[in-house]
Amino acid sequence: MNESTPRLEVRGLQVSYGSTPVVHGVSFAVPAGSVVGVVGESGSGKTTVARVIAGELDPTAGAVMLDGSALGHRTRELRRAIQVVYQDPFSSLNPRMTVSQVLSELLRVHKMVPRARVRDRCVELMELVRLPVSVLDAYPRQLSGGQRQRVAIARALVLSPRVLVADEPTSALDVSVQRTVLDLLADLQRTLGLTVVLITHDLAVVHRLCDRVVVMRAGEVVEDAPAQEFFAGPRTAYARDLLDAAPRLTTTARTGSTGSTARTAAPR
Repeated sequence: MNESTPRLEVRGLQVSYGSTPVVHGVSFAVPAGSVVGVVGESGSGKTTVARVIAGELDPTAGAVMLDGSALGHRTRELRRAIQVVYQDPFSSLNPRMTVSQVLSELLRVHKMVPRARVRDRCVELMELVRLPVSVLDAYPRQLSGGQRQRVAIARALVLSPRVLVADEPTSALDVSVQRTVLDLLADLQRTLGLTVVLITHDLAVVHRLCDRVVVMRAGEVVEDAPAQEFFAGPRTAYARDLLDAAPRLTTTARTGSTGSTARTAAPR
């Protein structure tokens, strides 16, 4: 792959539900190792785009490119390459399986490690998402919302994806635990070099995590800009309205893998 080739690229994406068009020619690129936030109000089409990227929905037209190659029929390897962290971890985890069973099944089916190392890898994944090893023997109902979301992140990381799609990863969590999950995502992105597409309506989350912002409205991209430029002054009236409706945003310094400045939210 050429260094200038984006890890993920959406080209002219069009999607319809039945006879109703909902996404109209959406295009944006996600460089390797970066975090791009796709934002917009409910019904803007951002989750539909995420479903197409994840291979859960076929587009009417356009393409999703991974490392310069169009994703048509997805082999097992290509399905592993893009993993999703969903909004509601309780509904996305099998309630009849322990955490260990969920992770072990994926490791064995996809032959990610030798069978003798499955348990050890499960332990490593718990350490990666900052959960005690005892969580492996728990069922989802026995965990808090924040713990379940960290298990969901561990499950997504089992297959060593090239792209992680995070669809409203903190919106189902209490405010008190949102910061923990956001800090975890930021650290994982930095240490593992993950490429992340963050789907959210929360500009405070984008401000904290993202390198670039893609704003959608009514199924179209209305703004696509580096995060610092966007938060300094959006170009479109719609993006300005979104920013005005969000809590006040302040910039604080952090050192990341790219040496960029982090965005954090401050309450009014």
